[in-house]
Amino acid sequence: MNPEGNEAPGAAAPSPSRPPRISPELRRRIQTAFILLPIILVLVVAGGVPFLILIAALIAGGIEEFNRIMQTRGYAPVRRVTPLLGAGLAVVAFCSNEYYLTLLLTFAILLVLMTQLTHREISKAITGMSVSITSILYVGWLLSHTILVRNLGISLGGRPEVSAVLASSPITLDVGLFLTIMILACVFLNDTGAYFVGRKWGRHKLAPTISPKKTWEGFFGGLATCLGTACLVNLIFRSDLGYGNALVVGFLVGVFGTLGDLVESLIKRDAQIKDSGTLFPGHGGILDRLDSILFSFPIVYYYAKIIF
Repeated sequence: MNPEGNEAPGAAAPSPSRPPRISPELRRRIQTAFILLPIILVLVVAGGVPFLILIAALIAGGIEEFNRIMQTRGYAPVRRVTPLLGAGLAVVAFCSNEYYLTLLLTFAILLVLMTQLTHREISKAITGMSVSITSILYVGWLLSHTILVRNLGISLGGRPEVSAVLASSPITLDVGLFLTIMILACVFLNDTGAYFVGRKWGRHKLAPTISPKKTWEGFFGGLATCLGTACLVNLIFRSDLGYGNALVVGFLVGVFGTLGDLVESLIKRDAQIKDSGTLFPGHGGILDRLDSILFSFPIVYYYAKIIF
């Protein structure tokens, strides 16, 4: 015995505390991000057909993921048609304007409804219509706004009042590239800010039944990160659109991006699955990566239309 409470002679000295190791899941997330981010950045900067191909592929893959999730709940979506119709929305958004986009959307809804006439199981007709139309609207319609935002400079090119505002700015009339980079930067860093702030100070649950790990502290941390990121992007581009508009964009992405995340979490919670897919190691599926983007791009696009 050692009544003094001292260590016995020859006992090994306690090893110094080591910093916590990065978990395998976090390591996979970082590795995947390092591979994907340069590719996405190149396609965003390139714009045009390369960016269209990226978005059309994401829409088709996202709708297919959504359809698979719905099938696990016993629904019968129109799997052969909906990915093509959703990708078609991206093509129309690239080639024309909102008028033809709504025209194709109307045709898509009518086609989905008519396909149910040939369905053998009449008892699944209503749910089949509902989930199929939802997949086109949720993934195809919302994500097609990335094309509208990226091409915003082209659509504004003939507006002399807009040309006057942007004439002295390095972004010239490519305001679409500027806004696309700002939105993506805000989305990515919103997740990062919310994660670290929520992990350090998170106490109050944001939506405990939908996403138990999200907290109000994390939400405000992500929102503050969005506001700072938007101002930083505005500073780097030396945009004449002003810090006021940059703060509005940051606020919209911080709020609606979080809502988009919660909506996708609600879908997964209902389907009792952890991830929408396994395409991106450590990140899940396409919908897991697009959840905030699906809500952020449309709201910023219509805000930009109001500005101009």
